[in-house]
Amino acid sequence: MHNTFRKKIISAICTAVTAVSSLTVFPASPAAAKGPHVTVLGDSLGTNYNLKSGEYGYSDYIADYLKAGTYSRFSQNGQTSGELLYYLQHDPIIATAVSDSDVILVTIGSNDMLNALKSFVAANANEGEGFKEYALRVAKSGQQAAEDLTFDLNRALRTPRNTMLDNLKLINTQLRELNPDAKIVFQKLYNPFESKTTVYNGKDYSEQYQTFLDYIRGHFKQINNGIEGLKNCVIADPYTQFRDHAWIYTFSDDEDVHPNALGHAVMAAETLEKLGYSTAAVPMFGTVLKAQNIKKGTEIPVETIRLLYDHAGFGDVDGDGEVTAFDSTLVLREFGEAIVGVDEEDRTSDRERISFGDVDMNGEVTAYDSYIILKYFGMRTADIDDVTMYDLASSLFLPSSKTT
Repeated sequence: MHNTFRKKIISAICTAVTAVSSLTVFPASPAAAKGPHVTVLGDSLGTNYNLKSGEYGYSDYIADYLKAGTYSRFSQNGQTSGELLYYLQHDPIIATAVSDSDVILVTIGSNDMLNALKSFVAANANEGEGFKEYALRVAKSGQQAAEDLTFDLNRALRTPRNTMLDNLKLINTQLRELNPDAKIVFQKLYNPFESKTTVYNGKDYSEQYQTFLDYIRGHFKQINNGIEGLKNCVIADPYTQFRDHAWIYTFSDDEDVHPNALGHAVMAAETLEKLGYSTAAVPMFGTVLKAQNIKKGTEIPVETIRLLYDHAGFGDVDGDGEVTAFDSTLVLREFGEAIVGVDEEDRTSDRERISFGDVDMNGEVTAYDSYIILKYFGMRTADIDDVTMYDLASSLFLPSSKTT
C-alpha cells in the first residue's frame, strides 16, 4: 500500500472518530426552493394501475428525486395516442400544464396496439381465451398453424401501428409548440407477451410459441424505431430492460400487461439515467429491491439489481447526498444502541434514514455495514473513483459476484 493511500485512509478514520464526539450536531437544512413542474401524460403506466397502496409508479420516482413543486398527472387508463393528441389540442387545462412544465413524461401507444389485438383475438379465439392461451392452442396444431397466425396478426396490426406512429410525431410536435424548453420523455413500448411457461394441456409448446415471440419482437422493433426517431426529446427504453424476462417486471403470466412495482422501478431508474441524473438516489428503489428476497434466490438479472442498488442511496444515512465517515458513525451508533438494548423508539438515529445504512440488504444495520461504508469513503478519499458501494457490498447478497 502506498504511503499516500495509507495516510488518506488514516485521515478517514480520524474523521470518523471526530464525528463520534459531535453526534448531536447536524447542519441546519436550508429552506427548500420550489421544485420543478413535472407533468405526466398518456396511459395507465402513468396512473399506477394495479400497484398496491404505497408503491411507486415510474413517474413518482422522477417527481420524488426532482422534488417537484408541482406534479400534474393527466394519464388515463386505456388512453390511445389519438385521444392524447385530441386532449393536447383541445383541453386548455392540459395545455396550460404542459406549457408550465419543466419535465413532461409520456407513455402512449400500447393501447392502440392492444385494442387491435383484442379485436383480433375476439374474432378468432374461443370465448374467454386471452392471447397467450389462444396462441398456445393454435401452436399445438403445428408450426404451420403458428406461422399462419403470425401472418394474420401482422395484417391486423399493420394499420393501427402506422396510425399510432403518425400520432406520436404529432403529439411530440404539439408538445414542442406548447413548450419549447421542457425536457420531454417518451417511453418505448415493452413486450409483455414473453412468458415463463408455454405449457398448454400438459404439453410444452415453447418452440411454436417462439414463432409468435419472434414476430412480436419484430413488430415492437418497428414501433420502437419510430419512437427513436422522434425529435428534440428523450427516449427511455423499457423494452431493452424487460427483454427476455417480461414476466419478472410485469403481471404478464396473469394475462395483465402492466408493470409491477419492480418494473416501474426499472423504468424510473432507466429514465433518470436518460435524463442525465446518473447519480440520482430515491429511497423507494431500495425498498423495492429489498422486497425481491434476493438472498433467497431470484431470477432478476444482475444488471437490474445493480441498476436499482446504484439509485437507492445506500450509505448516505444523513441524507446530504454524499457517503462519508459520518454516515459510518451513524450506523455504528445505531448498532451499539441495538446491542445494549435501547428501544427502537428511543434510539437517536433518524428512523426514516437509518435503513440507508443497511448496505448489505440483510434487514439489519450492523457494524459490518459501518465498516463497508467507511471502506467506501476511504477509497473515494484516496481517489479510487471507480469503486461503488455495490462493488463492495454485492458479494454479501449475490454470493457469485466479486467485490472490488
